[in-house]
Amino acid sequence: MGADLPRYARIMIPSPLKDVLVYGIPAEIRDRVAPGMRALVPLGKRTVTGIIADILRESPIAETKDILRLPDDQPVMDADLLELVRWTAQYYLTSFGEALRTMLPPGLKTETRQLVTLVGDPSDVCGTWEKRIIEALKLRKTPASLKALRRHVASREFERALARLRSAGIVEVRERAPGKRRGPKGSSPGAGPAAAPENVVLTAEQKRVLEPIQRRLAQGGFEVFLLHGITGSGKTEVYLRAIEQTRVSGRRSLILVPEISLTPQLLAHLQARFPGTVGVLHSALTEAERRNEWRNISRGS
Repeated sequence: MGADLPRYARIMIPSPLKDVLVYGIPAEIRDRVAPGMRALVPLGKRTVTGIIADILRESPIAETKDILRLPDDQPVMDADLLELVRWTAQYYLTSFGEALRTMLPPGLKTETRQLVTLVGDPSDVCGTWEKRIIEALKLRKTPASLKALRRHVASREFERALARLRSAGIVEVRERAPGKRRGPKGSSPGAGPAAAPENVVLTAEQKRVLEPIQRRLAQGGFEVFLLHGITGSGKTEVYLRAIEQTRVSGRRSLILVPEISLTPQLLAHLQARFPGTVGVLHSALTEAERRNEWRNISRGS
């Protein structure tokens, strides 16, 4: 039965890489792998997180590295999102990785950091470059990133010197996901107290502009409407009525706001009209908040 399971995966890395990369699937995870799942994979000297685009029984290349592990039990992207990545890359003449990068929230596109720690007695170290590495570690008094240490020592002998220190048990290299940055307190604009929904009576002009929008929503298909009016003319209520009709038909709506400062007032209207079903994403949220909202939206909640 295990022989029937796929042995390879094509993985998109959220970076400017031109091609999708092929990795082997270790036997112990072959029954769990599915398109849309995150996978931790080696890339050069780094370990990065990619998204499994599809799975294969045979590899198109002779030699492959293996997936290191799967961070999740379920896919984080469904078939529609994976197809959107492919379409975006082809339409805008960019790489799959760049298209993917725009769709993933912070925290899902993780690249691990390699940290070097002094763990043994360095008193017997006599090599010049080994000593330079030890001096740099003592100066920092904390684990140093491999990248920073490589810059500090700046020698072709660095890798060999580090390998000798590791084999002697003097230093240890570990991988760790980067720490999540916390946003400043109060940086995330809240919605404020949500006003209670009112039985708004549409004006004749609002009815006139709403009718063709509602007809198109009922018919389906794509069409663009430009709603023009001064501040306070009632455009928001037209949007809300269109969203209501969309919800009744079992679909969802996406509202793009041109500036974060405009979010709280609109959010109050939306939460009053559609309590418990409104998500918000903007750059002033912490990485954890944006990741949670992204997950809630992808689950349809």
